[in-house]
Amino acid sequence: MNATSEILKESREFVEKLLNERLAPWIAYHNYQHTDETYRACREIGEACKLPPEDLEPALIAALFHDTGYTETVKGHEERSSAIAAGFLRGRGYPGEKIRAVTGCIMATTLPQTPRNLTEQIVCDADMIYIGREEFFHKNDLLKSEIEEREGIVIDPVEWLKRSINFLQDQEYHTDYCR
Repeated sequence: MNATSEILKESREFVEKLLNERLAPWIAYHNYQHTDETYRACREIGEACKLPPEDLEPALIAALFHDTGYTETVKGHEERSSAIAAGFLRGRGYPGEKIRAVTGCIMATTLPQTPRNLTEQIVCDADMIYIGREEFFHKNDLLKSEIEEREGIVIDPVEWLKRSINFLQDQEYHTDYCR
């Protein structure tokens, strides 16, 4: 097995274990299933955009780690996700330049998204891929449930619909592939 696939394998195993063991039970959306979907979408978008393998690897690692901060906090989870990823990767001797690429991709997913290059655009689009797919309504319901459980509230369905419409109107894809 080459080094690329080995670091991806180790990252995937670490993230799956971390999320499955440490996420709060009320997290219905930002869980390992979302992480896996983001990872798969990142590969799909990256390959469609012809991202070179040396750039695709950090993007895929970022897709795996992008929501690990939810194990510690909701607000500012991107910063925690970046720190978790950097610590994990440094411990495995991953090059500093690539760690910076990973953490840049994770931080770019902060809403409103601010990708600075194609690699970050791909990760951002992968994180939001569900918007343009049939499962949007199911995922949106999971997100609503997560917020309600976290905040101990019940969100009025009409208010949620308005928030969802505003979110959809404000969100834009960054890659030609997703647009």
